[in-house]
Amino acid sequence: MNLKLWLQQEEISIQELADRVRVSRAYMSRIIIGDVHPSLAVALDIRAATRGEVPLEQLLPRALRPADVRPRQAAGQTSPDTARKTSAPKASRPRAAA
Repeated sequence: MNLKLWLQQEEISIQELADRVRVSRAYMSRIIIGDVHPSLAVALDIRAATRGEVPLEQLLPRALRPADVRPRQAAGQTSPDTARKTSAPKASRPRAAA
């Protein structure tokens, strides 16, 4: 379960969780939306505050999460990794004579 879903199910505010974990509300908010990734100490405090319902793996950067804890894509959506276009390498231009 991800942190945002846990907060909604438990009906706990970001501020209340931040107080339990002893970080600022702004920092907790950035963790929830994935802008930052907590240190191991903060991640352990989050796991303890959520009674283990939010696993440590869920707090890793998306690219490092095991496949079973990555958010599932809705039908028809592509993940950012597969949405990138691949193109053939471009030939370099010859330099102008000096």
